[in-house]
Amino acid sequence: MLESMMQIFDSIALSDLGTMEEFLLNVVLSIVIGLLLGLIISLVYTKTSGSYVVSRSVALVIVLITMIFPNIVMLVGNNMARVFSLAGVMAMIRFRSINTEPRDLGFILFAVAAGLGCGVGMYIPAIVFVLLISLIIALLHKLRFGVSKARLLRINIPEDKDYAGLFDETFKKYTESFQMVRIRTTDLGALYELVYEVVLKDGTDEKAMIDDLRCLNGNLDIILIQNPELSYK
Repeated sequence: MLESMMQIFDSIALSDLGTMEEFLLNVVLSIVIGLLLGLIISLVYTKTSGSYVVSRSVALVIVLITMIFPNIVMLVGNNMARVFSLAGVMAMIRFRSINTEPRDLGFILFAVAAGLGCGVGMYIPAIVFVLLISLIIALLHKLRFGVSKARLLRINIPEDKDYAGLFDETFKKYTESFQMVRIRTTDLGALYELVYEVVLKDGTDEKAMIDDLRCLNGNLDIILIQNPELSYK
């Protein structure tokens, strides 16, 4: 019984995945190389985070994807039944996060591409791909590509104060440019919250600017957000 089962399994391996020895060798090789590539991608993800919050779960998922995905590709192969089964399983799996960053999704896609390369046996191209893309990402991070100097400034004022042009002179003193992006009422209409997008002049004393603004808004809350991409909440 056991011998017949082994013969059936071996025939499947020979017809679909090569010999058992070849299959096991590919599994081990894909896991080892996938682990190394995943660690490289995860390291690039954490080291180039900048002002973004590094997600430990995303860093771990990157490593897992580069190890797991190659074996999925090898097991599926050219078998259409397996392809449709995999599609059904993947349809039930969703990457969800409360604060999902496009950057996180980009690195997950990076890990999938590396895992796909390992899964089809293109280990050298996969290694070259990961090293080149990692180098490009590190270079763009070093050059601060796409980093905006703009910041969000939230200022609360009493409802009876006219906000039109109220802070213009102070902004001209401390900023290169400023623009009001939102107005809303808070505290049941007792206050107005003004949201400005400002670009500070080089060497600006933030404390001095906030102190000057406090003299104009009745010493109510003022919030300076360093990274406008984090939220407009």
